[in-house]
Amino acid sequence: MQAVWCSCAATALLVDRDRRRIVDELYRMLGKEHEGDLEREALTRRRAAEIDRRERDHDGAPSDGSQQKRARPFLSRIAAAFARAARAES
Repeated sequence: MQAVWCSCAATALLVDRDRRRIVDELYRMLGKEHEGDLEREALTRRRAAEIDRRERDHDGAPSDGSQQKRARPFLSRIAAAFARAARAES
């Protein structure tokens, strides 16, 4: 503040102007932070898409583990059948 004001109204204007600058700076900083968050999210999504694309190119199908999920119950049933057969022979 370069000028010295004597009236209360002028002081209020200077305080209001300073407050406005502070609020403007706060919104500018928040905007930059939000923009950074959006950029990080976009980068994460691009990387995930690239990995998915590589897996599809490698296998020809998306690798979500669905074949392994279907194979587990089947293998456990076979193992249980062998265990029952072994107990029956004993």
